[in-house]
Amino acid sequence: MPNTYEFFKEGIIFANAYNSGEWTYPSIASYVTGLDTTHHMLFHNKLDYPMPTETHTVAEYFQNAGYYTSKYCGNWRIIPSYGHARGYDRFVYQHQRVGFKVHEVISDAINQIDAGKDMNQYIWISIGDLHDIPDRSDLPFSVQKDLLIENRKYHKSGPTSVKQEYNSNDVISYIHTARYIDRWLHILYEYNKEQFSSDEIIISLFSDHGQGFLIDRENAHFLSRERSNVPMMFRGGIAEGKGICDETVSALDYSHIMRKLSDISEPDNNSTDGQLPKVFGGLCERTYAYTESIHPGDPYQAAIFSPRDNINFFFTNPSAVCDDGRFQLGDYCCWLEDSQGNIVSDDRVLSHYLNITLKHIAPILLYD
Repeated sequence: MPNTYEFFKEGIIFANAYNSGEWTYPSIASYVTGLDTTHHMLFHNKLDYPMPTETHTVAEYFQNAGYYTSKYCGNWRIIPSYGHARGYDRFVYQHQRVGFKVHEVISDAINQIDAGKDMNQYIWISIGDLHDIPDRSDLPFSVQKDLLIENRKYHKSGPTSVKQEYNSNDVISYIHTARYIDRWLHILYEYNKEQFSSDEIIISLFSDHGQGFLIDRENAHFLSRERSNVPMMFRGGIAEGKGICDETVSALDYSHIMRKLSDISEPDNNSTDGQLPKVFGGLCERTYAYTESIHPGDPYQAAIFSPRDNINFFFTNPSAVCDDGRFQLGDYCCWLEDSQGNIVSDDRVLSHYLNITLKHIAPILLYD
């Protein structure tokens, strides 16, 4: 995505940003609220549940600060019944499979920006075109023309897009579709550069999760870096000119970052699992990022990423998660790897991260 890189290299690009959940439903809820999955409890793939009302969403902070807030979304896991309309003066939703693709979302966003140019605005847009690869949907003609027939040949998919295994053809399609999205984003970047100075606008870009079909390693943990390490970039205000940053950040920190960049004060009663990165004035750097999979019928899995120490911790519990998100602690397994995927033997470090994990899951464990 060369246009995206050229735009955000003038701001800040976090190389070590991690989601808190492995798919859209829990992950976006964490971005929006700053709560991890055990606290917002949006995890069930068949039972809808709204985000906790006692915690402000990002949009609510901006709305309360006097911004006109709007959202343009085609993602079926970011919908009003989950609480995602809270804090928005205007919420435009249309399922992306019936028309709300990247070019339409970009067009609507530019129309919104132009219509409200004389007032403070907060605008959220969701671009879901990359989901077309695991969903086996038709790709844009300009993408298809760059693919060989063998790149589009049928192969067995996983039960969901999240559980698909590595496939080199999907990787090729993924890259070409990302380039296609980047061309449309370039229009948005250039429009904003023409209309506003760097101190008049804040732009952020992030993803909710990676993909299993990107993991080209045998015996890799479900929450390996390819699924958990996500892009997170900002431009404008105090983010300007910071370049690529190696500080560890989490999806849980997004709300804190956006409020800091926009000079929206932190409420006294605010309680989240996130923090403000040190690069933006936070008190200290994160020592690790925690991501987890709480999915009914599947084993509970967790990963802790500590790039500063070159350590990744992985945990899997065999007992299936129940419909209420709880599970019994069984004969779990855990291990350490370095950033290259090599096993690390260090009982002291292993015990440290295991204790963090056991403390984290204690409220959702079932006891005999």
